[in-house]
Amino acid sequence: EKEDEYHKLANPLVLLIGAAKYENVKIDLLMFRNVFEKIYGYDVYCTYDPNKPETESLTVSEFDLFLTKHCNTIERDSNGNDYDSLIFVWCGYGSIVHGDVLITSDDNHKSFKTIQKLLSQNETFLNKPKIFIKNAWMCDELPESIKRGNIQTQKWYQKNPKTLIVSTTQSRRIHDAMASEQGSYFTQSFCNVMEQNISLCKSFKDNLRVVSKLISEYVSNGQTIHYLTTLDRQIFFYKKSKLQQHTMNENEEWNEANKIAHEVVNRLIHERRRGIVVVSTNIDQLAEHNDKKFWQNVPFTMMINSNRHMKTRLISGRYSICAFHSKNIIFDNVTIDGCVYAVDCIIDGIVNCHITQQLIHTDRSLIRCHFNAPVFTCSWPIDAKHLMKLGIESFNKSNFNEAIQLFRFVICVMLQTSGDVYTELYDSHADIATSYGWLGIIYNSKGDYNEATDCYKKSLKIRLSKLGPDHISVATLYNNLGNAYKNKGEYNKAIEYHKKSLEIRWQKLGPDHPDVATSYSNLGSAYESKGSHQNAIEYHTKSLEIRLKKLEPDHPDIATSYNNLGNIFENKEDYDKAIGYYRKDLIIGLNKRGSDHPDVAVSYNNLGSIYKNKGEYDKAIEYYKKALKIQLNKLGPDHIHVANSYNNLGLVYKSKGEYNKAIEYYEKDLKISLNKLSPNHPDVVATYNNLASVYYNKQEYDKAMKFAKKALKKMDFNHPYIGISYDILGAIHYKKGDKKEAKRCYENALSIYTQKWDSDKRVQNIKSRLKKL
Repeated sequence: EKEDEYHKLANPLVLLIGAAKYENVKIDLLMFRNVFEKIYGYDVYCTYDPNKPETESLTVSEFDLFLTKHCNTIERDSNGNDYDSLIFVWCGYGSIVHGDVLITSDDNHKSFKTIQKLLSQNETFLNKPKIFIKNAWMCDELPESIKRGNIQTQKWYQKNPKTLIVSTTQSRRIHDAMASEQGSYFTQSFCNVMEQNISLCKSFKDNLRVVSKLISEYVSNGQTIHYLTTLDRQIFFYKKSKLQQHTMNENEEWNEANKIAHEVVNRLIHERRRGIVVVSTNIDQLAEHNDKKFWQNVPFTMMINSNRHMKTRLISGRYSICAFHSKNIIFDNVTIDGCVYAVDCIIDGIVNCHITQQLIHTDRSLIRCHFNAPVFTCSWPIDAKHLMKLGIESFNKSNFNEAIQLFRFVICVMLQTSGDVYTELYDSHADIATSYGWLGIIYNSKGDYNEATDCYKKSLKIRLSKLGPDHISVATLYNNLGNAYKNKGEYNKAIEYHKKSLEIRWQKLGPDHPDVATSYSNLGSAYESKGSHQNAIEYHTKSLEIRLKKLEPDHPDIATSYNNLGNIFENKEDYDKAIGYYRKDLIIGLNKRGSDHPDVAVSYNNLGSIYKNKGEYDKAIEYYKKALKIQLNKLGPDHIHVANSYNNLGLVYKSKGEYNKAIEYYEKDLKISLNKLSPNHPDVVATYNNLASVYYNKQEYDKAMKFAKKALKKMDFNHPYIGISYDILGAIHYKKGDKKEAKRCYENALSIYTQKWDSDKRVQNIKSRLKKL
């Protein structure tokens, strides 16, 4: 099958749950843990720890605590483990007479449907495969409908997209007949088949058919398997790579091994040899005995210990660097945990093959192997400048992950061909600093602000080391750090970095340079976010004065200044003044860029916002829909600016009291935002708050609380949007009669508001509510 026609699972999160006080359940949990953790290398969390006897018991409250803990952890860990799927496994007793429930050690029960719904709604696994395995010993006799396989599926599973459920049921007769130290026959069969899958690599559905056949041969009745799916594609399981691509540029051992590999590749080219150079952690594990005759083609696994083919073997840290001489290389069902350099050879493949890092090939090489998943490829010699250009193009198309991969690979290549980046002088140090700078820009656009500031600081360290503290490139990085900290809600830190940038630009470029105007503009925006309107007006006015003096009167930067001043006066509720600035912005956009340019859509959105605040809702909708039409035509239906327009329409329909229509637009916004941005991006949090607010207005307080709590999980405590979440939660708890919890939420909101905003009507509103309480 083509790569886009199946799901490749190489990094799922596995949750194992069961009441292990029953011996057979304990064995089942250990077998599942072994196959997923030891064999496949996945992250596994289990309620049972053999070193802690107290974990053999599992009460319903402990069950809930385990699920809540891991749901919250994975939602907050958006910059860490990038899980590609979820696997949930239950081992223990169950009942289907009173609904499909799982029975805990304290004889309470948990609805299987509720568990599935909870995990399926976690944003980390939206649009990703979710597998639920229920291996239950039944406390009731199996109904005839179950034995015949006629169970009504909707009774026991939610129809969530990309979900697969495997339900196995075993009667007491089978349980009593089996030795307790063996565990269930389903678990034995499943784990054996999945272990064999490492080399055979069949689809998960095919593996389940084998398991079903094994069970049917072993027992004639009493155990059944149901397999239900809403997945759009087949699933294939792969071992997790030990090499995490997103941090390879920081792996010194990896870079040193590839530096050696570059020398070996150049030697092959100089000697006019054909073959491959492999850098990997697992070359010895792939070796097979060579049983081929001299005239027969030798597959790659049999070349590994062959003196005829393996001509170089070097060790660098935990990596092997091996050179194989042959004009034909046949990868035979292998996963190379590392990278491959192909020199003027042909590469074919048998069965399932994969390279976890890169495939770098000379122009005279021919790659005919079809890999199980996309492999990053580029030509030798590596053209870092060209790759940087591709990274910028990907960023401009909002393909953030692709851009990140390209720039991280560029940094790897630079470090592999150069000395220490901070102490040695060499030509590529500027490109490394530039690449880190671009990574900061990309992460900032994606909403990963911690990663953005980390990359900016790495770039800044190189620039300071090579160029000194007052270089204009250093000013640019201070400016970018200011923008990232503003987006994080750390306004004082943002102002600090923007002032550093301004000082250098003023000294180096003069007081009326356009870049000085940019620093004034960014300082104005930071003060505006902080609620300091007068400071914001002062800096934006200074920026506008320079731009009017130095630029053409219809320059886009002048339009930006008009837009920024419009924002301030809108926030000050001086709507007529704001409209004046927004119209100036719009006129420049129409004259300079045309009526269908995305920048014109921004102007329409701003005017829509003004008229919404003035209570002229129909006029606001007219402008918002003009903006949306341009964006759909020019940017496509899944662009983040389209999401912003949906959000704006949601806001105005909420103000009109048309709550269902507002929810419809908010949900469209959320779908795009979750797909394009990180789960903790402020735009995502804002949409959760908006949904919470509209459900509050509908008096659906439980739904409102759900969305407000989702927002709380996404960002640091002191971000202003989290203050809004607590504000909403305070109102919900007050309506529900819980004044103590309302007071706590309002106090949290007040703490955040007073830290972030010098003066704001929100602060006064919260104080008023607390006074009433």
